[in-house]
Amino acid sequence: MKAVRFVSLVVVATALAAANAVAGPLKVYIMTGQSNMQGKARPETLPAMAKDPQTKALYDRMVDADGKPRVYKDVQVAALSSSRGQETTRNGPLTVGFGGSAGEEETAFGPELAFGVTLYEHLKEPILIIKASWGGKDLHTDFRPPSAGPYYPDPSKVQDRKGNKGIIPAAKLIADKAEKQHKYYQKVMQHVKTVLADPGKYHPAYDKAAGYEIAGFVWFQGWNDMIGPYPEVEKGVKDYSEYSRLLALFIRDVRKDLGAPKMPFVIGVLGVGGVTDGPFQNAQAAPADMPEFKGNVAAVRTGEYWDRTLGELDRRMAEKVVKPVGREARKLDKDAARQLKEKLIKENFTAEELKRLETERSNAGFHYLGSAKIYSRIGEAFAQALLKLKKTD
Repeated sequence: MKAVRFVSLVVVATALAAANAVAGPLKVYIMTGQSNMQGKARPETLPAMAKDPQTKALYDRMVDADGKPRVYKDVQVAALSSSRGQETTRNGPLTVGFGGSAGEEETAFGPELAFGVTLYEHLKEPILIIKASWGGKDLHTDFRPPSAGPYYPDPSKVQDRKGNKGIIPAAKLIADKAEKQHKYYQKVMQHVKTVLADPGKYHPAYDKAAGYEIAGFVWFQGWNDMIGPYPEVEKGVKDYSEYSRLLALFIRDVRKDLGAPKMPFVIGVLGVGGVTDGPFQNAQAAPADMPEFKGNVAAVRTGEYWDRTLGELDRRMAEKVVKPVGREARKLDKDAARQLKEKLIKENFTAEELKRLETERSNAGFHYLGSAKIYSRIGEAFAQALLKLKKTD
């Protein structure tokens, strides 16, 4: 589906911005994780939110009268990401485009859009969102907290592996694993500290005399750990207790490194497919129940916001169309393959179902279908969780 690349020129005006005054310290929120924190929703999936009573009010705050994404000048974003191995940055007022690779030509968005809108609607004061996210990264190695120490894989369990350019020796795989450890934890900290060293560069409303307050941290990650290097206790069942331990260390370490010992922290529990309480999800949520984190760490089970109808349509498309066509592709020329695809679609989908797939989905299931509705409900839930934690501190 071709992405519609547009950003509204309509700016959300506020009396606060007009007065150019700040009542207190600049509120700073940090968002980090892997590809679902990056966000894969496209603007053309936004209108579906207007049709759902659960998201209509949020949609009205996110778009203007013409249905184009609003620009919130009082909410600024400093985003760090990557594309094709190259780091990308984007800074500016909150709108679409801070998802995906966060490059200048990007229009995708993730949870940060509804997150920032929800916080602003509640706080009515300047907000700075510092976002750092990269696809395909795990907590076990990439975001490994410093206090966890190094991880040394058992050499007897690492085998040579076939790569794009030949066989990769086990020794190199082990060395590469060692080199990656802590790397993205350090990248997050470096990005946050770079921004906070000069907040006025990233938010025009920053008042040096008032300073800033790190008001919350959101962690949304998990796919690479869920399929990653944790031991099996029985066939097909993994023990994810090490993930819980590492995440608790991560929370302690970021608080220490940022000088914010009670910083509110929200765990975005992976919920693609609508899963809310699987073994991995429970391991992710576990630190929120630890006594030391009572009242300042919360878990948001994002599976609660999965669109089950859209998810079923996506599954059916894969099973009834994509896979059968793929199996026959080598036997057919392009025209025959196209005709087969059209035939299978007609046999398995109504016109209304096809329209939903075309207008509400812009990515794969493991990216929450690239659905504006799903990502926005998740972002709203993250903001509400942080606001609730703030009330109890």
